[in-house]
Amino acid sequence: MLPTYPVHTPVRLRAELRLFASPQVWLARAVGAFGFGGVFAVHSSIAAMLSNLDGVGAAGLTAALAPFGLGTATGDLLGGRLADGAVMPALYLVLDTFAAVLALFTLTAHEAGTALVAVFAIGAAAGLVISRYRCARSA
Repeated sequence: MLPTYPVHTPVRLRAELRLFASPQVWLARAVGAFGFGGVFAVHSSIAAMLSNLDGVGAAGLTAALAPFGLGTATGDLLGGRLADGAVMPALYLVLDTFAAVLALFTLTAHEAGTALVAVFAIGAAAGLVISRYRCARSA
């Protein structure tokens, strides 16, 4: 009833550690770390920006952060579909998209309605960054 799986050869720790000799692995990790660091920094400051710039109250901040979560889920799903192909060029493109969305947020942050759309876009770009980073790690 259960499918049979091929027996895998044991993984040698030395062979796994040899990956760290590759500059591409270090570049992928650095790009991903800086990209994900940007995601963390933005997520940490969205509530402060919305409350200070738009006057969103404490009750509204929960609703204001929901678009970020929905955008992240959407970006992660899209990133999974886009995972095939050239990993590093796609990662650079995704990080450029993330930077553009952050620039868009600086223009839209002063109006609550447009800021929420930008927060969704930030979440979607963040989901793409996370998704592409996972792909780059496995490349």
